[in-house]
Amino acid sequence: MPKLTIVTQNVDDLHERAGSTAVLHLPGSLHSPRCATCGQAHILPPGIPVEPEGGRRLSPPVCICGGFVRPGVVWFGEDLPVRELRRAFEAAQACDVLFAIGTSGLVQPAARIPSLAKQAGACVVQVNPTSTGLDRECTWSVRGGAGEIMPNLLQAAFGSA
Repeated sequence: MPKLTIVTQNVDDLHERAGSTAVLHLPGSLHSPRCATCGQAHILPPGIPVEPEGGRRLSPPVCICGGFVRPGVVWFGEDLPVRELRRAFEAAQACDVLFAIGTSGLVQPAARIPSLAKQAGACVVQVNPTSTGLDRECTWSVRGGAGEIMPNLLQAAFGSA
């Protein structure tokens, strides 16, 4: 049975809202806040925080350890989560087809994923409006926006569902 693994560099929940369940968020997720001091996952209260009088500057939530709670994403200069990156590399090495959609192919270590798939014998398909650093790794490069190309490609491959 075919298996689909989505590896994304997006930090929102776009893929989950579209119904995907096996999503690896390489830079983390805005929906998984954690403590900047102890690293503990934090659950934010529901709703919008009450804004102070006369401005939008809000203090960050505080963890039980006293540290500030931050978004659960990687900031510049920080490493990607080791577990997620390892799972992405393993999925690439085990896949038959890899779609690289809407990426420059330049940001390491995520840019290694198509190369790992190609080295393992997978067909690598790039969908992007312009040429990228991934061109030499691709079996096919399809030029255009993902919102136009992917529905057409899926329709051609699987017909109406």
